[in-house]
Amino acid sequence: MSVILQSGSLAAAVERFNLEADLATLLGVELEQAGARDGGELRGRCPSCEGGDFHAYPDSPEGAWAICNRCDLSGDALFWSVVASGDDPKRPGAMRDHLRLRGLLDEQLSPERQEELARLAQRRREEREQARARRAAEREGEVQGLARVCAPAWASAPALDDAAAAWVRSRGLEPEHVGRLDLVRAIAGAALEGERLVPLRRCAALLPLWSLQGELAALQGRGGPGAKEMATKGARGPVVFASSAAVELLKGRTSSPPLVVVVEGGGDWLVWASLRPDLAVLGVLSGSPGPLGARLAELGVPRVAVRTDPDAAGDKYAAQLAAGLPDAELLRPVIRDQGDDGDRFLAWLLEDDPTADCEPWRPSQGQAKTKIRRGSYEVDERGNLWSLRETKDGEQRFLLANFHAQITREVLEDDGASEPVLRFDLEGELGGRSFSVRIPAARFRSMSWVVEELGAGAVVEPGQNKPDLLRHAVQVLSQGLTKRSRVYMHTGWRRDERGRMVYLHAGGAVGASGAVSAEVGLEDPLSRLDLPTPPSGEDLRSAVAASLRLLEVADLRVTYPLLGAVYRAALGVACPFSIYLLGSSGAQKSCLAALAQAHWGSGFSYDSLPGAWSSTANANEAIGFAAKDALFVVDDFRPPGSGRERRSYMRDADRLLRGSANGAGRARLTREGRLRSGRPVRGLVVSTGEELPTGRSLVGRLFVSRLSPGDVKLGPLSELQEAARRGKLAQALAGFLSWLAPRLEQEQEEAVARVADLRAEFLAEGVHPRTPEAAAHLMIGLELFLRFAQEAGALDPVEAKQHLVEARAALAAAAVDQGEAQAEETPVEQLKTILGAAFSSGAAHLVAREGRRPEDPLRWGWARADEGWPESPREPARAGSNPVFLAKGDRIGWHDEGHGELWLIPDATVGVLQKISRGDFLSSARELGVQLREAGLLVSREKKRGNTKRLPRSFCGSRTPCWHVSARALFGSDE
Repeated sequence: MSVILQSGSLAAAVERFNLEADLATLLGVELEQAGARDGGELRGRCPSCEGGDFHAYPDSPEGAWAICNRCDLSGDALFWSVVASGDDPKRPGAMRDHLRLRGLLDEQLSPERQEELARLAQRRREEREQARARRAAEREGEVQGLARVCAPAWASAPALDDAAAAWVRSRGLEPEHVGRLDLVRAIAGAALEGERLVPLRRCAALLPLWSLQGELAALQGRGGPGAKEMATKGARGPVVFASSAAVELLKGRTSSPPLVVVVEGGGDWLVWASLRPDLAVLGVLSGSPGPLGARLAELGVPRVAVRTDPDAAGDKYAAQLAAGLPDAELLRPVIRDQGDDGDRFLAWLLEDDPTADCEPWRPSQGQAKTKIRRGSYEVDERGNLWSLRETKDGEQRFLLANFHAQITREVLEDDGASEPVLRFDLEGELGGRSFSVRIPAARFRSMSWVVEELGAGAVVEPGQNKPDLLRHAVQVLSQGLTKRSRVYMHTGWRRDERGRMVYLHAGGAVGASGAVSAEVGLEDPLSRLDLPTPPSGEDLRSAVAASLRLLEVADLRVTYPLLGAVYRAALGVACPFSIYLLGSSGAQKSCLAALAQAHWGSGFSYDSLPGAWSSTANANEAIGFAAKDALFVVDDFRPPGSGRERRSYMRDADRLLRGSANGAGRARLTREGRLRSGRPVRGLVVSTGEELPTGRSLVGRLFVSRLSPGDVKLGPLSELQEAARRGKLAQALAGFLSWLAPRLEQEQEEAVARVADLRAEFLAEGVHPRTPEAAAHLMIGLELFLRFAQEAGALDPVEAKQHLVEARAALAAAAVDQGEAQAEETPVEQLKTILGAAFSSGAAHLVAREGRRPEDPLRWGWARADEGWPESPREPARAGSNPVFLAKGDRIGWHDEGHGELWLIPDATVGVLQKISRGDFLSSARELGVQLREAGLLVSREKKRGNTKRLPRSFCGSRTPCWHVSARALFGSDE
């Protein structure tokens, strides 16, 4: 039964009463802490039935309330106050009268009404006491009545016969020994005929059961086809199996023994009672553990070994027994699953100490019953969620789901670029197990997340409005529990709630004052991007010295750009370039890149870098987007030799590296057709590879450092790798960030202004226009770091100046190296190389005027007839043409022998270039025409036709648009 107060004029008084009530004082009972559950559970004896299954929740958000599982009463503090006063809470007006008596209502009771209520309360108390005494007498009478019929029946039972002895033997016991102890008798011949006795014709053995006062109260048959049957009928009260020593204890004839052993059921009791007759052994049945615990506490038993079965029923019995023994020392076996013969072996082996396999024990908090009620929803002790409704028959419960959940936190996931995404952290219980999930707020309303996150075991009851009711229930149950917090989903510089500039990393943040608390939600592989607390003093100088040792690992043209990239990335201004470590296998490219990445965390090494070219383009782009203001190593660019996969590698490289340099990501459309902004790489990419991606404009966005096997010095490399594992490099960067934080905005402004000045220092002939700008950015990073190192005491002014001189020289030399690499990759240079290969390999040919053989046929894609090539067309017959030559491959144009010029068909030429390069030649015919014009290779062109000129009719009779180029300029000679 549950009594609910309706809202009305009593609402304010009831709320005040429930919130201010002290249940223990109010009810006059002792309440003990049962565990840190919802509302802080307390346990004690019920003021109504005096049972021990009374649970109170004094700190519930709606005010104190309690429940008794024995008398099935539940209600708020006012309800139980009425019960404790002796009044009936179901009586109309009882709640109002109680509040009046306590002065919580303005309404006054007349003296006559007060006397009437006092007399009524007294009468209720007297009636309750009389009912309690009557029930006790009835139980005692039942016990005595059963004792009167059980004693003669037990006395008439003969000693063990063959059938009873066989059952005893099946328990692993000797019948003669059990018979001498008089623990079991035979059924055959027992006088089991009478008013309250049942003949047990299908059982073989008879076992006695005793009341908690030591009276013979029941008989049970065991063995045979009947297996287990009671020989007595009618109310028995709590009964137990008891050894001789235990019977004397229950009767109070002996002093309390130092130890009592409690087992489950008659079979295990018989084993322990037979093999350990010196012990007080009790076997519990359903309904007896709780009262038995109270009886043992009354007898003052100090220690109890609880050996119930290792299953749900056994755990329940043990918990019920423990509830009645708050002061006794409880013991339970460490290894509880002993199999069918476990008790027999243990009782025999533990002859010296029957608790040798036990440890102190108390029921876990999870065994305590719980109940949550808020608004019109309730969670029962099994975790089921119910909807409560008022009907004409009173309050009714309707099941919503077999689980419950509460929103414990609203999380704003902030990526630093778009509007934060709201997500909910939910915690709850399903099938006795706790769960915790995080879902987008947009998915919460539909409740589709239930099965997706919790699995098929989470059942929402059918009904059109059940999902809405479940959503509403979760929100109502969450009132007062939900907190809101911001979780940063990226690294790098942000202004915190106090207006300070801090640098975010996986473990929190770094600011001017050192480590700063912040919640950052980085997933693998960026979870290793975790910086230590910024060091100071000698630790800081040691860390900076370790970072400077990166310069000793390889040539300065490689290490100065790499060191500059580390500290330039941390400055936080966009970097319009990427670092590219180019070299064959075994050149230690990945190891060198890992040393740079290890400045962001000791967890990075050559085999645990954040990016890889074998990952998808989307994955690398997402990692680069989250790694804001940080170095992002993408390892091992090694595309296959040919085919679709190679072209895919090239496209992915172009997308990531070009997007990183341009600060642009790949925009997408949402399902609703709205434009979703791109997610560009927001750090500085360091790539390693065995070849460069194709395309001069892309290579122009790279600062390339070439490495060969042996260029990296293995001794300094190993030493610095050990320093990185110990976190020295990460300490250096953490110290740098803490130093930079208070002056960040000023340094960023100065860096942007200084790029133009530094760029002029690195201009050189043949250098791509973007390269000096990249060198200038790297120099800015080095200048900042060297200034920090000098202020930290790791360098003196002379050493810092020397490093600046060396850095400028190294970056200038590296910039010149870029020009050579970029020149090799221009479409015009590719045209020269690939077209020569096409002529010599039989992929293409040129003809002279009127389709004749050129004067130098072997140079322009022809071969002697005796060399084969039957698939090629035969040259037109001509007088004196001996030997005969055959044209090879596709015709891509004409050779003007008189002027040393070539007329190339654009589409045919580009087709051959792409075929020979296996997809590496990515320029279109239009782009290549522009490149030829800019390189000064076009002899003439028609402006209205762009970069082409129509072929003179004298060549073949048609006026095909061609590129008119100089053979000498293209191949170095017109002969």
